[in-house]
Amino acid sequence: MKNITLIITVILLSFNTYAQEGNYKVFPFKSGIVEYKLEGNSKGTHTKYFDKYGYKQADYTNTETTVFGFTKKEKKGTILIGPKVYSINYKNKTVSVSTNPVYESYANSNGADYDKLGRKALTSLGFSNTNKTENIAGKKCEIWQGSLGKVWIWKGLSLKNETTVLGVSIVETATSIKVNVRVPSSKFKVPDGFKVNEMDNAYPNMSASERQMMEDAMNGNMDGMMKEANNSMGQEEKDQIHKIANMSYSEFRKMMKSEEPDASEEEIKEAYQMTKQMAKYVK
Repeated sequence: MKNITLIITVILLSFNTYAQEGNYKVFPFKSGIVEYKLEGNSKGTHTKYFDKYGYKQADYTNTETTVFGFTKKEKKGTILIGPKVYSINYKNKTVSVSTNPVYESYANSNGADYDKLGRKALTSLGFSNTNKTENIAGKKCEIWQGSLGKVWIWKGLSLKNETTVLGVSIVETATSIKVNVRVPSSKFKVPDGFKVNEMDNAYPNMSASERQMMEDAMNGNMDGMMKEANNSMGQEEKDQIHKIANMSYSEFRKMMKSEEPDASEEEIKEAYQMTKQMAKYVK
């Protein structure tokens, strides 16, 4: 499951590919550092850095995610400099560099109303303003809701988000917000010694395998998606899928409820069926 904060960040930055640095003003602050905690099925930390009013952004996460009894630890980094996206894979020591095509859908941002652009971006993602507010880390946030969940926005910054997909719940909440502070330039640089790969794709934060799965899903090619998922899994993950798929529905339901007590019967059934279907392709 992709972090909703990253999705919203990319969309909020979605200006013309050729826009110059001086035209970017994603936030009303020159710089900032926001720290978050993650709860739910995914636990850990997320730190966001930005400078030059959002022309430069960097997000670093350390998480431990438990889904269907399987736990995975991950360390991720994503750097945004203008239209360029640098996705850091610490495990493989590689960096994928790409340009997000969504930037091309916007005119040059010089003189634009950035608040309206941000609202338009959220609306395009299927979110709507609930007209409710809540204080997060001392900041009064607007609450937006969509099919992906809820997001709390303050001056263009996502300070909290909640997502629930197939009974898997993740809550990310800001614990510290500092604006107009000095941000180390090193935060916007890729690690030394990492192999840099230039890419041209519509999914800059995904691996080649993940992109193929996404494209297959969008094209309705479920067979292709499942086969690609099989190729990208390690043996431990495959064994876990088969173990879960062999559970009775009552056993599966019990496991789901222990991990996500608020999961609805419909979500549990959908997750159970998906696991059964995936197991047919996992070898």
